[in-house]
Amino acid sequence: MRIVSDSTAVENFKVMVFRSLDAAAREYTELARKVDELRLAQAKDSVIITNAGIDAERIRKLEAAAIAPERMRDLETKVTRLEVRSAIIGAITGGAAAILIPLAVKFFTH
Repeated sequence: MRIVSDSTAVENFKVMVFRSLDAAAREYTELARKVDELRLAQAKDSVIITNAGIDAERIRKLEAAAIAPERMRDLETKVTRLEVRSAIIGAITGGAAAILIPLAVKFFTH
């Protein structure tokens, strides 16, 4: 069984998907770090303020750490656009290769 290597378009698609996943992972890591800092601050606050009801500052910190739904939708849209573009480029490149390779082989063998 012979394994055919991926085309340039497929490789570009894989790189773009990897980059988008890497960016999402870095953003998640940063968010996790912020949440850990907020939990530590909240723990310190709860030790200092024992019988306080709702601490407005802690709520503000927790709300600031969350990823806005609009931002998440924007990231999903960008990833979808990248996938569609890569698929289109791959289809065009594959079609061009299917036409040009036989012509090139015929040209160089005759």
